[in-house]
Parts: sequence; C-alpha cells; structure tokens
Amino acid sequence: MWKDPVGNTPSIVQTNFGPWGTSLPADGESYCAPTSVVMGLYYLGGNGFTQLAPASYAGPDDRESILFERLIAGIIGTSPTQGTGSLAGLADYFAARGLGLDQYTYISTGIPDVQWLDTQLAPNYVEDPQWISLTVFSVGWFYKPKDDEPTCGCTLCNDGGHTLAPLKVDLFTQKVTLNNAYPMSFLDVPNEPSSNPQTVELQLVPEGMTVEGLNDPQQYSEVMTDILGSGDDFAILWLAESWIISASALPTTPGYAPATWQIDGPKSLNTNEATLTVLAPLAGRGGFVKYGEGTLLLTNSNRLMGRNEVCNGTLASTLTTDTPFGTWTVVLRNGGALALAPETSDPVAVEIASGHLARFIVDAGGGTLRLDGTNSYSVTLGGCDDGELPNIVLANDGTLAIAPGGGISALGTSQKVLVTGTDGNLPIVTDGIVTPAILGIDTDLSGKFVTYDVTSGFIAASPTLSTSLGINSVTVSTVYEVVDEQVIDSGAAPQLAALELNGGTVSGSGAQLLVGNQAAGGVAGIIMNAGSIGVDTLTIGAAAAIVYASTSDGLEISSNLSGSGGLSLFGPGTLTLSADNSGSLSGMVNVNTGTLIAAGTSATGSGTVQVHSAGRLEVTGSVAGPIDVAQGATLHLENGTLEGAVSIAAVGDSPMPGGIFEGAGVISGEATIGGIVRPGPLTGILEFQATATIAGSAMIYWRLEKLVADVDSKPGEGWNGYLFNDASSGVGLSGDAPMYLLEFAGLGVHPDAGDPFWKQPRRWQFMMFPNGYANIWFGDGNLYYSAGNFGLVLESDNSVYLTWTPTDPQGPAQRRRAQIAARNRSLSRK
Repeated sequence: MWKDPVGNTPSIVQTNFGPWGTSLPADGESYCAPTSVVMGLYYLGGNGFTQLAPASYAGPDDRESILFERLIAGIIGTSPTQGTGSLAGLADYFAARGLGLDQYTYISTGIPDVQWLDTQLAPNYVEDPQWISLTVFSVGWFYKPKDDEPTCGCTLCNDGGHTLAPLKVDLFTQKVTLNNAYPMSFLDVPNEPSSNPQTVELQLVPEGMTVEGLNDPQQYSEVMTDILGSGDDFAILWLAESWIISASALPTTPGYAPATWQIDGPKSLNTNEATLTVLAPLAGRGGFVKYGEGTLLLTNSNRLMGRNEVCNGTLASTLTTDTPFGTWTVVLRNGGALALAPETSDPVAVEIASGHLARFIVDAGGGTLRLDGTNSYSVTLGGCDDGELPNIVLANDGTLAIAPGGGISALGTSQKVLVTGTDGNLPIVTDGIVTPAILGIDTDLSGKFVTYDVTSGFIAASPTLSTSLGINSVTVSTVYEVVDEQVIDSGAAPQLAALELNGGTVSGSGAQLLVGNQAAGGVAGIIMNAGSIGVDTLTIGAAAAIVYASTSDGLEISSNLSGSGGLSLFGPGTLTLSADNSGSLSGMVNVNTGTLIAAGTSATGSGTVQVHSAGRLEVTGSVAGPIDVAQGATLHLENGTLEGAVSIAAVGDSPMPGGIFEGAGVISGEATIGGIVRPGPLTGILEFQATATIAGSAMIYWRLEKLVADVDSKPGEGWNGYLFNDASSGVGLSGDAPMYLLEFAGLGVHPDAGDPFWKQPRRWQFMMFPNGYANIWFGDGNLYYSAGNFGLVLESDNSVYLTWTPTDPQGPAQRRRAQIAARNRSLSRK
C-alpha cells in the first residue's frame, strides 16, 4: 500500500522560496501550478518513484528544492507574469525521466467534481496498488462586481485562476482534503506550510447565477469555505488533470530500464536555471531546442536525427562514444554551450553533427564547445566531406569558444577537436591562426588564438612575444602577444594580424595601431587576458573587430577606435571602452557574452548595440546609437546617457525573463520596454526624455532602500523613481497592464517584519509625468501584506504615488478584494 497522501505529501507554499519569496521569479506569485505539481511529484518520490522526484522534500530554502521548483515551472512553461497556460509539458518531463507512454494514463476534465476527484485519487488508497496517482485541479477566481470594479455582464466575473493538489475525498460529506500552494486563498490562515492540508466542501453553483466564460454554470462545482462561496468571492472548479502511473515504473522493479523517448519534431525545453537530467534513450527524427539558463543533461544513447539548438544555457551529454547529440546539425546561439561531460575517466571518442551535410553552426550571440574533465578526447565535427562546404559556420557575428578541460596545452594533443573533410570543409588558416572568432579557452578562462591541422585538429597558435620583438617592428602577418609595456613611436602606425594582451600594455602618443587586414569581410582579433590598450588610435578599418575579455580586472581600451565593420565582444569578463568614438567607429556592436562598459562619450560609436541573452551593457558615459536588449540580457545605466532608441525584449508567455533595464540616468531616445525595468544595485531615477512605452508584458520594480517616505526623503535617494518628460509616454493598456513588484533592501525594511514604521500611512513619489501622459494602467503585483496594502494613486501634479495603508492583520478575503478593486484600473485623468 502506498503511503497516506495526507500525511506524506509535503506542504509547499509558492511564495515561500527564499526570504519573502525572492528565490523565484516575481516572488513566486504566478507559481501555483508548478508548486502543486511539485507537491504531487514529491509524493511519488516518497513512494519509490525516485526517477521523478527526490524521496523527501528538503524545504524552501534548500537550493536543490528551489531548482526543482524552477525546473518544473520551466518544463510546463510558467510565465513570471502570466502564470501557467497548460500542464502538457509534464509529459516531456516524464519522458525525459524514462517513463514510457505505456506506463501511465493521462485523464482530464473541464467539469471536475468530488466524484471525479475521488476516482482519480483512489489508487493511492488501495491495499494492493497497481497504480499511483498524481492529480491536480484548478479553480477560476470569480467575484460579484461592485460599483468601482470591472464588470463583465454576468453575475460573477473572472479574475484569474489557481491550481491545487488534492489528497483525499470524502464522498459522504462532499469534502476534499488538499494542499494549497497559496493557503490563505481558501481559508483565513497564514500563508505558511503549516496551514496545509486544508479540507473544503464542494457544491454545485447555485441556480440563477451567470458566470463569465462558463456555459451552463450550474453543472460546475464551487469551493465553500468561510471566505468563499457565500459572499462576493468564489472559486469554481474548471479543470482537473490526472496522471495514473503504473507500479511497474518503480525503478526497483526487476528488469527496470528507462523507456525510450521518441522525438519526431523540434522539442522545446526550458530548464529555467536548473538541470534536467534525461535518463531515457533518445530516438526519432526530431531534436532539442534548449531555452533558459541551466543544463539539459543527456545520459543515454542518442539516435535523434533532427537539429539541436542551444538558445540559452547548456546542452550536455555524459556519453563517451558514438553520437551524444544525435547526427544532425547543432546550432549554438545567445551564449549557449554544448558540453561533453563524461562521468568516468574513459577516453572520449564522439562525433557531433556527423550526418551527411550536417554542420556545426554558431549563430548570433555565440557559444561554447566544452570538453569537461581531463579525459582523452577525440571529437569530430561536421558531416560535409565534399571539400567545399564548411563544417563550422559562423553566422550573424557568432563567436565560438573551445574550452578543453585539460587546459589549452591539452588542445590538439590529449584533447582533440577535429573537423570532417578536406579543403573548404576545414577551418581556413591565415597568418598561422584560424579566424579570431574561434578561440581556445584555458582553465583560467584566458583566451588563445588557435590554428588547425588535419592531424591535431585545433591547437594553440604560437604568437610572437613582445619580449622578442618590439611593437614598432611587427608586420601585417604578425600574431602578437604583449607581456610587457610596449610604446609605439609618435607618428608611427604599425600593423599586425592579431593582438593578445597577457599582462602587458600598448600605448603611444600621436601614434596608431592597425589590427587585422583592414578590409571589409576581414576580422581583427584582440584578446584581452590582462592589460590595456592606450595608443591614441586603434584602427580596425572596414574589418569586424572581435574582442575576447577574460576575467582579469582593468581590461580597458582607452584608444580612439577607428573602424566601420563593427565590434563583437565575448568571453566571461568585463571590457571598458573609455574614449570618445562618436565620429570614428560605426557598424553593429554585439555584446555576445560578458560585460561591455561604455565609459566614454559615444563609446560604442554610432552603430546599433545588440546585447544578446548572455551579455550585459553598462553605460557610465554615453551611447549614441540604438540599443536592442534581448531576452535575458541586461542594460545597466549608471548615471550615463542613452542618446538613441532603446528596445527591451518582452517577458514571454514562458519562463523567459525578458530583457532587463536597470539603474539610473537619462534616456534621450524613444524607449520601448516589454521586459523588466528595475533599480538594480543603484538607487536613482530613470529619466525618459522622449516617448517611452512600457508594455503590459513588463515588470516594473520599486525598491525601498531604508525606512523613509516622501516626508523625509525623495525619489533617487530613499527609493528609485521613473521620470517621463514626453506627454506621449504611457504605461500599459486597458486589460494589459504591467506587473508591479516591490523590493525591500533588507529583511528589517519589509512591511511584515514588524517595524513601527509600517503602522502609519505612507507614500512615495514613484512615476512622474510633469508634461502629461498618454495612459497609465495599474496591474497586479506583490502589493498586499498582512500589515497593510500598497496602492497607486495619480495626483494633480501628474505623479503616480505609491501609497501604504496599514490595517489590522488582513485575511485573504480582504486582500483579494483589494486586488480585484485595483487590477487593470486606469490611473489616467481623462
């Protein structure tokens, strides 16, 4: 007999991961579905299904528990702002963990009642079980509109939904015992794990009521508690799902082996900063599209014939032979990594993208090929052997880092990366190196130029050391490594093929340094492992500059940059551009990985700056051109100025976080923000001088640094603020308002920490529209606390103030009513 679900299903509260819920996106406010599923998975794990979950729950502050919650949220596509649309992704989780389609049955209903729930939960209580159940159900929140609340034309209007984990049913009393991921939503109890399990009664929706979105509502069941069903707030069951799993899927079953996962099309998976270990053998015509930070780890045979794309994070395999990533094309982008991660010391001999005409493609944002450990490696890339088609394709300014676990000295000796074919199939070697867009990375994360030969594959190049040849004597074919101080003669303009700094400096008053062939289509490679470049002018010409930054401090180019081919930065470190490049540098600037600090006036030149998902742009000076910030990327403004248009990618309808715009400073160009806007580590004011549009998909953060309000402090000092100078600016749309999220600099500053400061009404000037506005809409957020409520109020000075109203400890009905009254309310004075 299985363990009793009531006593053996952990109580997990979606907003309790980390202090005040901060370990989950948006404080876990939208994480009811993954939390309910996770509670059910832990019940399965506790009954021996340890391939699906750990045998026990370690608590909300345990790092592995947090990552498991995030993983399930990623798999089922939970958005930090929009919640979960479907649990269909759970089938992928089961398949990845080796649960075959013949080992479980999926059942769902849009009109669940106590009888249906009892039937699905019954396997968990039988004496000699052949099956075990994972069941969840969802309710829609409904309310009776009051005069100041949105109406829908029905008796009851919908205001979102909630997912729960049922444990047991009593048919005689029509009651359900359940674990509630947000306990205070059903009962007047604290939002703590001790408030579960809960027992609630179900009854049919009364005659005469009309319910938004539900035809024939009297066939639906509603939850009856002291705060639901008899007043103005209602919870009506509108979906239930159950996975009935065979006992034969227990890993302790004699002869057990993970079932094959058949994939016949693109399979998108978001690991959401966690690791999904795939136990199943893989087969089919499909492949993976890997999203989100974290790792998708393959541990079994792989017969996939489709394309694999690593769009974020890492796709890894423990296999040491054969085709660990299938046979077709592999694409890396947005800083994604492909990793060979053997769990033994066995030699590794594998093929990647080995199918006929398959290729290894590195796309926008770049990527890394990792050879983990010190094993002997022979890795062969590509399936083109016609002597013409290149097996490694660099597209859209993509850059590739090859990282051998044995260090750069092992590359080409004990750890080989080979390329299939001859002539045009192979990397082109010029001046003793392949394109500087492909580098070798040592264990200390320093970069090295590499060459290629058919026997050794990629191998570290042998640059000319500055101790053996002064910089004034280099030639156009010199790959030059600077390890000391090199000064270019005044009026001189030496030219070299590629430049590597390893603790040295390059300077020269009245001089310039030319890197690369200066021609369109060419590449000028610069590796900044340690040191700086301060010659008056660093000239790239029409070539594309590619700069690698290691983790050393003080990596800086203070030279005036002259070129029209743009610049791409990659590597784990930080590079500072501190000169005025307004009239000398043009072309696209790509921040593929690492951090680029624009410290000078127009430091990035006149071109567009593209910040890719694994990149970060910090502006302490100014940027003249447009800035495009991708999902997951960060634009940090530290009292700098953005002169061009700014676009921040939207928060998706999945766990993708959207682009991040943080800090304080001036935005002179138009701004379109669909992602996250927040103070970051610097309190100040973001000043939008032109039209700024903050979309409904956005998350707007406010942070209180200390216990002050507008009577003793102001925006930019005690808290962050947003200033909109153009009257055409707007925040949200009707029915599509941003989420407002509050942060507090320390635990003692939090409203529920008990400080007397919160016993008085307070207000803070938050968003300022001195010249008017197009529209301002209020959305949901973490605005409601036991000690009181925050609200947004538009005053006659065209400023939006965040207000605090203390109350006696609030029950959930009060908090939900406050949310309903406020949600999607226009603040505009029209």
